[in-house]
Amino acid sequence: MTLEINISPELGKATPANPKESELLQQIKISLDQIDWQRYQQLIEKRHAETLTPLEQNELIDFSDRLEAINIDQIDNLVKLAQIQNTTVSHLMSQLGLKPVTHA
Repeated sequence: MTLEINISPELGKATPANPKESELLQQIKISLDQIDWQRYQQLIEKRHAETLTPLEQNELIDFSDRLEAINIDQIDNLVKLAQIQNTTVSHLMSQLGLKPVTHA
C-alpha cells in the first residue's frame, strides 16, 4: 500500500511568508509526472486483473518504492512547515487542500 497526496492547484498560488516556507511548499508538490501516474495506474489495474507479467511486477514494485520515498519526503516537509507556522499537520493539510489517498 502506498500513500498519494493529491496536491490542490491552489497550493502553488499561496504566498509563503519566507523563502524556507516557499522551499518546503515546492518540495511538498513533488510527485510522479503524468505519464508515470498513468503507467502506475495501468499496472495497478493489471494487478487487480491478475495479468501482471514478472517484468511488470518488478516495475510496479519500483513505482511503489518511488512513491513511498516521495511520500516520506512530503510528510517530513509538511511537519517542518507546520512547525514554522505553529500549527498542526492536519490543519496545514486542510489549509492547503491536501488529501491522503491509499491504494490497495
